[in-house]
Amino acid sequence: MDGGKYAAIYDTASKGFRATGTRDTYIGFFTRISRKMGKCGGATVAFGGYNAGTSGTFVTVTSSRMCANGTLGERFVWQMIGGEATLASYSAGSPLLMTD
Repeated sequence: MDGGKYAAIYDTASKGFRATGTRDTYIGFFTRISRKMGKCGGATVAFGGYNAGTSGTFVTVTSSRMCANGTLGERFVWQMIGGEATLASYSAGSPLLMTD
């Protein structure tokens, strides 16, 4: 995200992630987060859980980052595919993201 490689994030995400929105929609979403929050510092990361089931193996990580315009909370769900962590879900939270 910090490097602005939004297309690459979408293109390398899991099929399930890509099924939830178009490439352009996610590029717009990531761009909005960066624009609204400004430059962000390092993250405080917490393990959010591990789930192995018939639909795959998933690891959840939450983080909080101080950005130029406020605090950004993020939640990443990674799906393990062929020994690689692949983005399955992403959400971001800040009151700034609700306004234009």
